[in-house]
Amino acid sequence: MKALFRQRMWQIVRVLFWDLPCTTCLGRSEARRFWKTVFGQLAAYANVMDVPSVDLADLYSGIRDQKVSVGYPGVSLRLLEQVNIAQLVRYLRPQAVFEIGTGFGGTTLLMAENADKNTRIFTLDLSPDLILGAAGETVGIVLRENKLESRSRITQLWGDSRDFDYDPWIEKIDLVFVDACHEYAYVKTDTDNALKLLSSRGVIVWHDYPSAPGVCRAVKEFAQQRKVYMIEGTRIAVYDSRMV
Repeated sequence: MKALFRQRMWQIVRVLFWDLPCTTCLGRSEARRFWKTVFGQLAAYANVMDVPSVDLADLYSGIRDQKVSVGYPGVSLRLLEQVNIAQLVRYLRPQAVFEIGTGFGGTTLLMAENADKNTRIFTLDLSPDLILGAAGETVGIVLRENKLESRSRITQLWGDSRDFDYDPWIEKIDLVFVDACHEYAYVKTDTDNALKLLSSRGVIVWHDYPSAPGVCRAVKEFAQQRKVYMIEGTRIAVYDSRMV
């Protein structure tokens, strides 16, 4: 939490003593975007205080002893986030993982490469033909192009996460990774569905907390009734169904 506090304070100082003076030369639209960013940072700082920040080792004793493989192409996670996710997968040894939001597929591959050989990975995203422009061609591109053995254990699913039929996986998933659309309504629905998917030892991981306002709001609401922890130095929040 102290590290996060310093980070937020530095952002505020930068705004007040560097960015703010520069707004005098901005046009109306640029100034509007600037202030939207400022208030977004302040809101994120206020929201995050409701979720305790801990090191992953505070939740799982010995997890830092796990040796992991990171640095795969197409991963939207920072290096420290990759290490935390990889160590979590190694430590939990999930039999089934469900990722809501494939993106390029880099994080999918990261989890598959650090999972046991019998772990099944399911990853969900919009069908490429429903995504405008060239962006549709990039969905799951890392999975299509890689030749690693772990690819055979990954199942690509297509659909809108809001109305996808999750019934075959209800109460069968040990790890759910939520990183799809960051709008609040989507994150709220994805979180509700993730909870239904969890096995008796299931864990939910959210990415882009607290940097994305929609993710921040949804996780904060979820944390009002359950224990959620933000991992220090990352944009990751974790819920473990066994921690009550």
